[in-house]
Amino acid sequence: YKPLKYLDLSRCQISDETMTDHIALMLKENKWLKQLNLNTNAFGDAGVHALGDAMVHNESLEKIDLSYNSFTGRNLSPWVEVLEGGKLVVLRMAYTKIGAQGVKALARGLESPYCSLKVVDFEGSEIGDEGATKLAEVLGLSAAMQTVESVNVK
Repeated sequence: YKPLKYLDLSRCQISDETMTDHIALMLKENKWLKQLNLNTNAFGDAGVHALGDAMVHNESLEKIDLSYNSFTGRNLSPWVEVLEGGKLVVLRMAYTKIGAQGVKALARGLESPYCSLKVVDFEGSEIGDEGATKLAEVLGLSAAMQTVESVNVK
């Protein structure tokens, strides 16, 4: 058999409970999955926190799309460690509710010399002037972020 490399779970109405009890547990143990699409679901802060916790232990996932979900910037602490780990290449959090608070929370991970992101997407996530300023600082000061190919914050 061939290991699964891409999993599209978009538009599946995945809740915080399903994310915590099933998806995050699978991701914690998975060693082959490279891309995971979770956009347009129903999870919020608890789900994105559980997913971040699982991602800290995942060695294979390189691209993740969390766009169009209802999480805020309050519960993103595990994602700092994910970004510092240097495995993630694409992070899409477009049309979420992370706001400036979320960008500031993620900044420490983005500033890590091990951060390997090439694509960062916060479009429509209400980051405002404060979040955009912080992101610009990180992009300008971090050596790791000098290789970013695409940043979307419309």
